[in-house]
Amino acid sequence: MSDWTQPVLMLCAAFVLSTAVPRPLAQTLRTVRDHTILSPELPKADLTLGNAFRYVGGQQVNLYGMADAEQHLFIRGGSNGVIDAFYWVQFEHRVPGAVQRSEEAYCTEANRRSFTNSECYPDS
Repeated sequence: MSDWTQPVLMLCAAFVLSTAVPRPLAQTLRTVRDHTILSPELPKADLTLGNAFRYVGGQQVNLYGMADAEQHLFIRGGSNGVIDAFYWVQFEHRVPGAVQRSEEAYCTEANRRSFTNSECYPDS
């Protein structure tokens, strides 16, 4: 990584975590013990990271009224106190009753982008 990459990544992570508006969800499904996220369902899994990673914290956020997300951040710090690496783990589920956006409204010819032989609607 170049010299500026780590500070930029740290700044981006700090900004996103500080500006997201935490909102209580219907229920919190996952717990964290040491280096492991315990997920009893949706999906049922235990995600264990290496001992070098430390759990920093988590939050719950609503994504545009369409989905609820549970986010967890683990970091690995170097001996100089700089973050060497991080894992940002996010679980999402659609909010019951959320109205899906109409493809007709957002997938217009003006929004279409082509990449090789695929099409993409970046704002849909």
